[in-house]
Amino acid sequence: MTGDGRSRVEALEERFGDPWAPESALPHATVLRADERAETCVEGERILDEYGFNAEFVPTVHGGRLARLDELIELTRVVCRRDPGLALGYGLSSFIAGANVWAAGRPDQCRRVAELLLGNHRVASVYHELEHGNDFSRIELTALPDGNGRLLVNGRKEIVTNVARASALVLLARTATEPGSRSLSQVLVDRAVVPPDTMKDLGRYPSVGMRGVQLGGVEFRDCPVDETAVLGPAGHGVEVALRSFQITRACLPAMLVGALDTAIRTALRFATGRTLYGRTVDALPTVRATLVDVFTDLLVADAMGLVTARAIHLLPEETSVAASASKFFVGGRAIDAMNRLSLLLGAHFYVRDGEYGIFQKLLRDVPPAGFGHAARVACLMTMLPQLPILARRAWVREPPAVPEQLYRRGAPLPPLSFDRLTVRTGGRDTLAGALARGREAVADSGDPALCRLTEAFGAELADVAAQCGQLRPADLGPGARPEALALAARYATVLAAAACLNVWAHERDDAFLGDPGWLVVALHRLARDAGLPVAADPAPVAARRPLLYAELAARFADGRSFDLANRPLRA
Repeated sequence: MTGDGRSRVEALEERFGDPWAPESALPHATVLRADERAETCVEGERILDEYGFNAEFVPTVHGGRLARLDELIELTRVVCRRDPGLALGYGLSSFIAGANVWAAGRPDQCRRVAELLLGNHRVASVYHELEHGNDFSRIELTALPDGNGRLLVNGRKEIVTNVARASALVLLARTATEPGSRSLSQVLVDRAVVPPDTMKDLGRYPSVGMRGVQLGGVEFRDCPVDETAVLGPAGHGVEVALRSFQITRACLPAMLVGALDTAIRTALRFATGRTLYGRTVDALPTVRATLVDVFTDLLVADAMGLVTARAIHLLPEETSVAASASKFFVGGRAIDAMNRLSLLLGAHFYVRDGEYGIFQKLLRDVPPAGFGHAARVACLMTMLPQLPILARRAWVREPPAVPEQLYRRGAPLPPLSFDRLTVRTGGRDTLAGALARGREAVADSGDPALCRLTEAFGAELADVAAQCGQLRPADLGPGARPEALALAARYATVLAAAACLNVWAHERDDAFLGDPGWLVVALHRLARDAGLPVAADPAPVAARRPLLYAELAARFADGRSFDLANRPLRA
């Protein structure tokens, strides 16, 4: 993170204060009271308004502060550490909608959305129809020409974040009657200029997780908008979505690391504050094992998420597959880690108030944030059609040079270029190629366990490539067999291993990240979950696990974050 980004994180931490302290600006008790009432946390939104948090979602070229996605991720983690529902309900829904505008909007459309966000208004991404879920091809909402220079919007959308609170909506609608994706466009609807009787808010949908987030529906009846309200060329709505989704799929799950940080911190407060069998709970081997596992998973998820976010700056033509892989992997890792922590807390995991009450809220909030605006299986299906091409063109060639800025924290990045994002990679895959580059660094280290693990992931990528070459055409579409989807999941795990390997290789000056101990434990966990034979021997890993627990305990005692940044917190 650059100096400016770090100062903004510190400033936001200072505004929120220590969430465990009752006298702070936003203690856990306040968040929990709002959640119990299923209401927006107004105290949290007031803090974010005063900070001007929406400016973080507006690119600098349009007057905001969005210059680096890795900085945006770390800033939003500050909010997610307190309340993931506040992060989504306040601004991430606007971030999702805004990404489509920055990717395809005309200058006047970008100016209008920037003006709204910088004025603390909200913009909603209006895609979902209950009948069709993530299947864009069956969308029924229409925005058809009336012959007088206008589009008339008709139909309804459901389960939309902030739709009733939004000053503008980004709709995915049919702008032509012919079948196929070229009939779908994205349309920017400004509530201030449409007749109010043509737009009806349908009321709120209750939810188990993210209870304070305002989920609602909207119905249109001959709602007139100018034909110029279309974002980008008419008929390119799905393409715009697939381009902008690369940014949101990479960022949103990585932001969840903040919620996982608080969950681990809650578990440590529980384990270090209770006595069992004459010693504190954290001294029990099974408890330490669980804490080391979730700490490792947090580090792996952070590596995967931040590397993918930086790749959007450095390799925007290649990230259509990697972003979906990151959404699938990081979201799933966070959900699994939360479930393991709930076993550690036992009956306390469902207590709704008091010192550990925040945990049950996070346990409910993380899963919906994990699948968010695109289900994890939809991410696998986005990846699948490109894997055979990558297997033929990218994975069998000499790996390309890897920009070291991908893996080095705070390294300069080129400006975020929305117009360079593409729907397909063209057979390029620098991130997977980085596995081979990382293996070269491992060979120089002389660590036998690390060498065996990295060789195992090289063999895993080769096996995935061989099986991708045998996929049938039917496996590359909605009718894909589970075995085909499993290949995409295996590939995502290889990318995670490559990310960890290269973070280690490029952070050798960091006392913790430059030590191979955490990397051995991380790769072994990934290998075990992937079913690789090398994971059958846990002995080389056992000696490294105390290193991770010592690091975790030191950060907990010092009030530092558990992610790669290892930064001071307002505990």
